[in-house]
Amino acid sequence: ALAGFTGAIGLQVDDRDFSALGAEAFIAPTQTDAIGVFIAEQRRFGWGTLQVGASVQDLGHTPEAALPDYAETAVSLAVGAGIDLTEAWRLTANLARTERNLAAEELYSDGAHLATRLFEVGILAAGDEAETEVSWNLDLGIA
Repeated sequence: ALAGFTGAIGLQVDDRDFSALGAEAFIAPTQTDAIGVFIAEQRRFGWGTLQVGASVQDLGHTPEAALPDYAETAVSLAVGAGIDLTEAWRLTANLARTERNLAAEELYSDGAHLATRLFEVGILAAGDEAETEVSWNLDLGIA
């Protein structure tokens, strides 16, 4: 328990050495390194349950081709509450602001993807600016 909250705290480490070989290769070999930490906690009160969560991820892609490196940090936060209206009814509300770093395939693809029959051009391969995706979500429910 942490200040009356229970849950999980964690660490994730990723080391990916990606390469697509052969005539059908449409993305440059790319080294990806990532480290992330997260916390998800909840606490019961007389009125219901409060939940909080947060995560931070540092991600870096280094392609072997003459393309720019990608290094970004994504931060996500969430809070939720479940209010006990009666023994049979519960009102829930959750608010989250999430960020997502981009995958190497989204950044560096440049060629025909034979399995999907598409010609894919990644954001950095096209010369565009890559930005971390941001999403706001609000969920309300009664059950």
